Amino acid sequence: MGRVHIALFTNGYPHVDAAIRAMDLSHRHGASFSRTIGEPLSLRRDQFIRWFVETDASHVLMLEGDVVPPEDALARLLEVEAPVATAVYPQWVDERLCSNVQTLMDPTWSEAIPSGRFPVRRCLLGCVLVTREALLKIPSPWFLSTMTEARFVTDDEWFCAAVSRAGLSIICDGSVSCAAFRQGTDLRSTAGAAGARPVRLEASSQPAAVRPRQERTAGNPAEATADSTPAMSSPSSPRLLVVMPTRGYAYAPSLMRAANLARRFGHELVLGTDRPIELARTRLMLRFLETDAEYVVTIDDDVIAPEDAVDRLLALNAPVATAAYPIMTDAGLVWDVKADGTDDWVAELPNAVFPVRHMGLGFAVIHRDVFARIRKPWFQFGAAPGGRVLGEDAWFSNGVRRAGLQILCDGSLRCSHFKDGLDLAKFAR
Repeated sequence: MGRVHIALFTNGYPHVDAAIRAMDLSHRHGASFSRTIGEPLSLRRDQFIRWFVETDASHVLMLEGDVVPPEDALARLLEVEAPVATAVYPQWVDERLCSNVQTLMDPTWSEAIPSGRFPVRRCLLGCVLVTREALLKIPSPWFLSTMTEARFVTDDEWFCAAVSRAGLSIICDGSVSCAAFRQGTDLRSTAGAAGARPVRLEASSQPAAVRPRQERTAGNPAEATADSTPAMSSPSSPRLLVVMPTRGYAYAPSLMRAANLARRFGHELVLGTDRPIELARTRLMLRFLETDAEYVVTIDDDVIAPEDAVDRLLALNAPVATAAYPIMTDAGLVWDVKADGTDDWVAELPNAVFPVRHMGLGFAVIHRDVFARIRKPWFQFGAAPGGRVLGEDAWFSNGVRRAGLQILCDGSLRCSHFKDGLDLAKFAR
């Protein structure tokens, strides 16, 4: 078997399980990996293929940010030995639940599909394995969404028609069943899902561990080259665990930067998907205390810190250290810290290290001894004077201060904070 490349396409906020599975498949099979962010996906896919056909890879597994294939999906699709092989997953079309494939004799999306292998005339592109040889037989553009005189043609229809014109086959393995998430729900769990049996969703009561992978960016496909593994921490480096509470859909660069950071320190990234958020944070810290790590780095799923942020925060040798990120409040755009002696958010971040009385938890380094010093519950929403709500980050900050411990902020470290794809740091002072 030749070399495989795994390409994840997302609008920027993939489902966490989808992003993690894509990285895990890459790690498991020694495949190179890229992520492409942005829309329209048809243009992104076509740009990627222009790069891919110039590589020495034999196959590409194209994945989408809301589709989660099984752990053995790549191996099983390779066994199909077809120019194009697809897994199966449910979708909503015209208020009905159906599959992602159209059989040769049925121009509609099939509601019932066999569990074995069978040819299809069309498939969606959420989990499809394509040979480089097949792509070389298809004229470009490989993917195009366009309006004809009669109707709109989507990029999956364009691609599948091109495959057919080239005399190539598309084979679906109906036994390779993927999760497909819509608004946080796995459509396979919906009664009557086409070709899919109702399944039990993975329980979120235990944080999920991630085997991280070196990040690749395919916004410029030329950057998605052969994999190189980041250096592991040296024996003298502090033992550190990286955790990320998430709502289920994370900003892709944030998730992958955190995974790379975890790998650098020789641990796995640990995800917490519980609700409410204070429960997720509590369970992540309990997981941290079960390890031998000295420090925990907690990163929110829409925050990206400078690459050297952890090293610089560790160098402060503080019980709790944070890198600030911008937030929107009634007072406008401010930073997520309140300096000692004031109840106001910092409007202009000083380019220095300074003590704070309150911090957000988007990017913080915490020593394990802190949790032995502060009272439980560590994270909780509460009431504040004036009828205000005390968030779980303020609750934690207050507990740290009451225990006589210091919180330091390095104002020279400025994190990006993404909301609806927009980096608030570009507008902060």
